[in-house]
Amino acid sequence: LYGPGPASIPTPTRRAATPSTPPAPAIRARHFLLVPFRNVTRRPEQDWLVTGAPLMLAQILGQFTDISVVSDERHAAARRKLGIGTEAVADEVQLRRLADETGGWTTVSGNVFATRNMLRITVQSTDAVSGRVLARGDTSIEANADPREAFDHLSVLLLQPAGVPPGASLASITTRSVDAFRAYARGQELYQRSRFQEAEAAFTVAVRLDSTFAPAWAAIAASAASGGSLELLLDPTSRAYQAIERAARLSNRLPTRDAKLVRAIQALFRGEVRRARRQLDSLLATNPEDLDAAFWLANMLVMAPSVDTSVNPPRLESSVNRAVVLAEMILDRDPRRRNTYGAPLLVHALGAGLWWGDIYGHRRELPSFAATLMMPPDFRAVPVLRGDTLELVPRSVFDSLPQEEQQRLRRRSADKAWHWAERWLLAGPEDADAHLWASNVAELRGDYDRALLELGVADSLGIQSALENKEGRRLSLLLLSGRRAAAGAKADSMLAAGTLASAPFARVFDRRRAYGAATLLLTKRWASAARMAEMMGAPPRDQRMCASLMREMTGFLDARIPPAARRAIMDTVSANLQAFMAQPTLVPCADDLSKRLFP
Repeated sequence: LYGPGPASIPTPTRRAATPSTPPAPAIRARHFLLVPFRNVTRRPEQDWLVTGAPLMLAQILGQFTDISVVSDERHAAARRKLGIGTEAVADEVQLRRLADETGGWTTVSGNVFATRNMLRITVQSTDAVSGRVLARGDTSIEANADPREAFDHLSVLLLQPAGVPPGASLASITTRSVDAFRAYARGQELYQRSRFQEAEAAFTVAVRLDSTFAPAWAAIAASAASGGSLELLLDPTSRAYQAIERAARLSNRLPTRDAKLVRAIQALFRGEVRRARRQLDSLLATNPEDLDAAFWLANMLVMAPSVDTSVNPPRLESSVNRAVVLAEMILDRDPRRRNTYGAPLLVHALGAGLWWGDIYGHRRELPSFAATLMMPPDFRAVPVLRGDTLELVPRSVFDSLPQEEQQRLRRRSADKAWHWAERWLLAGPEDADAHLWASNVAELRGDYDRALLELGVADSLGIQSALENKEGRRLSLLLLSGRRAAAGAKADSMLAAGTLASAPFARVFDRRRAYGAATLLLTKRWASAARMAEMMGAPPRDQRMCASLMREMTGFLDARIPPAARRAIMDTVSANLQAFMAQPTLVPCADDLSKRLFP
C-alpha cells in the first residue's frame, strides 16, 4: 500500500544461460540435435521433408543405444525457454545455448533442392562448441522414389566423426551399438580388400560389443574361412564353423532377407550345396541386385557345384558364365567389393591349368564344404573359352585332345585370367591378393620373372590367405625363373630350419618338397639332397630313402616338376655322377635320377 508506484518497479530482464563445460569432442560427435531442413526451391510437394528429413535421420540414428538424438519435444521446449522461434534459423551463439540446454552438441541441418524429376538433399553436421563442420555430404534421388536409402547414405556420413567408415550401409541395422556397427563396417571394408585376418579381428570386436549381432558372426565365418588354412577348414570345431552356427541361431532376429542369406551360408558350410544354391537363387529372384547373395553364388558356381545325375552322361550343375556375369554386376554396382575379382579369376585360372586344372563336383552331398573340396570328385570338367563364352568340357574329353590343342586352350584361359588380374591390380594396387593372383596367372603364362615379382609385392603388402605355402612357392619361382643360386641358398636355409622336408597337408598348395628336391639336385648340393631324403625316409613299398626325392618330383600330379626341369636334373646328375655317388644315401637312385626321371 505504501510502496513505490508501478513506474518504479524494475522490469525483469532475460539473462543468457551460462555455458556449461562441454564434453570431449569424441563424445560430442555422438550427441545430435536435428534442426528442420530448408526447402530451398519451395515446391509444395517437398514441404514434408522440412520436418520429415530430420525425423527419418533421427529414427535411423536413434536405433543405436550409444548415440543420443534430442527429441522434438525437448528441442521445442529448449527453443521456447531460450526465446528462439520455432521456424528461426539459429546462429552459432544460439546453437551453443541449445546444446547446453539439450545436450545436442552436434547440430545437423540440411537443404532440399528440386530439379525437374530429381531431388538433391544435402546434410551438414556442426560442432556446437567450436563451430567446426564435422561432416558434409549430399545425395540425389528421383522425386517420386522411396527416400529411405538416401537417408541411410546420409546417416553414414553423419556417423563418420564417430568412426564409422564411408560406404557402410545402415539399410538393415541389426545391432543397437554404433561401436559394434563401426567395427563391423570396418571389417567389411577390410574383407573386401582381402585383409582377411584384420577383418576377422574387426568382426570379433563387433560381437564382443554385441554378442547377438548375427551378421558379424557370419562375417567371422567368411573371413576365417578365407584367411585360414585348409586344415582349419577341415576342422568342424574351428572358428569358421562355430561362427556360422552362432549366426544361424541368431538369424531369427534379422529381417527376412538377412536371415535367409545367413542360412544359405550355413548350408554351404555344412556341405548342403543344393539347399544353399536354392536359397541364394531365391534371394536373387526377389532382388537381382542383391550383391551379397550374388557374391556367394558366384563363388559356389565355381568351387562347389553338384553333379546332375538326371542326364546321361552326367554333368556339373554349374554355370560358370553366370558366375562371371554376377561378378561383373557386383563390380559395376559397387567397385569397392574387390575380392569379387576372385571368382572370374579362379574359373579362368583353373581352365589355364591352375592347381588341379578343372572344376569338379560330387553326386552326393558331403558333411562339410571342406569335405567337398577334399574328397575325390565324381565328375570333372575343364572350363574352356570359346569366343567370349566358357564351356565345361569333361576332363576325359579334354585329356583326349592332342597335346598342342590342350596347350592352346589352356593359354587362351590364362590370357583371359590375366585380363582379370590386370583389372584387379588397377582397381586395388594395395591389395595383396591382387598381386598373389597376378603371380599365379603370370606363372601359368610362363612369365616366371613377373610371377616372382608379384609374389614379392604381395608379401610386402602382407598376404593374409594361408591356403598356399608362401615359401615353397617362392622357392619354385626362383628355380623356374633360372635363379638357381638364389633357389639353392633358399633351399639350404629351409633345410637347416627343418621346413623343407615337412610333410605337406595338400601338395597342390605346398611345393616345398618337390621343388626343394629339384633345387638341391640341380644346384649339385648332393649332401643336402641326401640329408633331405634321410629326413623324409623311404616311401611306401620302397626301401630306398633317396626314392622319396623322385616320388616328390614325379609321383603326384598336383606337384610334379615340369618336364624341362626333370631333363635338366638328369643331365646334372649324369654329368656329376662321381660326386653324386659319394653320398651313400643317393647311390641306390643313381640310375633312376640320371636316366629315368622323365617318363
